[in-house]
Amino acid sequence: MPSRIPSALHPLGYFSSGISWTVTANGSSTVDTTQLTIVFSESITSLTAPRFTIIAGTGSATRGSLSGSGTTYILNVSGITPGTITLSLANFSTYIFAGSPKVVTLLGRSRIDFISAVQTGSSGNPTASTGIILTFSQDPVGLVATNITITSGTGSATRGTLTGSGTTRTLSISNVTQGTVTVMIANFGSFTPTPTSRSVTLYGSMPAVDLYYNGVTNTALVGSWQSLGGTITFQSTYIAMSISAGRESYADAVVTSANPINLTGYSSIEVTYSGFHTSWGRVFIRLVSPAISNATNNYNPSGTISLNVNAVNSSAQIRVGVDAQGQSEDGDNSQVSITRIRLIP
Repeated sequence: MPSRIPSALHPLGYFSSGISWTVTANGSSTVDTTQLTIVFSESITSLTAPRFTIIAGTGSATRGSLSGSGTTYILNVSGITPGTITLSLANFSTYIFAGSPKVVTLLGRSRIDFISAVQTGSSGNPTASTGIILTFSQDPVGLVATNITITSGTGSATRGTLTGSGTTRTLSISNVTQGTVTVMIANFGSFTPTPTSRSVTLYGSMPAVDLYYNGVTNTALVGSWQSLGGTITFQSTYIAMSISAGRESYADAVVTSANPINLTGYSSIEVTYSGFHTSWGRVFIRLVSPAISNATNNYNPSGTISLNVNAVNSSAQIRVGVDAQGQSEDGDNSQVSITRIRLIP
């Protein structure tokens, strides 16, 4: 028979006293506690979850629903941190519970802080990122590459191998598309990462971009090519200049992009040409501002010239033209065919 204490105030003449109870947590060192099993020394009715209070200690948990009847109940818990908590049960109705509160040890994976994820291998375009450095609050023992997932956002990448020691690991990546990705880490070893994911911005290899190719202007970038002298029919793929007959003379013809073009991340501007009809002449590339120019090709009748703009972190209008000096036949109109103008990463 359960222990009773006489009471003249209670309608039944007594109330329950000293009902003992025990609490057992499920889980293990690799499986988080999700349930607390509560066993009473006598049958209890009208027991509800809000009568229990969880107070964090070295561990913590969020109280969930309660199920069961009679002497055995199960209190669900979530969001646990392994360690000790205090579970108290309030007296109610005719029930007085002995030994409340109880200290309970929650089981599960140790929490490890996933501090940051940062790209490595690139200081920006045009070099692509080669890896992601993962930093933790302690040595992530047991972490392997297959525990890690890269989810595409505005960017993407293919997961490679994992290396490193101490509190950092480097995940190699390939097939990088510039933009943000999310690095997600599943439970591993005896750890649960907190948070489970981090966002990181990756740099991708920039493609070469045509500003002009085989008669087609990239109007989105260039706007249009504007004439600054000479006889210009650039949209027909050539720049022509008239040279006076029978003597040496000098002429030039120039086209300039209507729009300033963002050169950040590009290493050079490249011009391909052919059909130079003068004895002496140069195809040149210039920037309007900052003032950078290149006028080299050793007077070859065809070829490619390049202007290094690697240090230009700004926008500039681009000029392409021809300097010509030579002996011309009567009525000769010398010309050069510009095949392609493009930005090289």
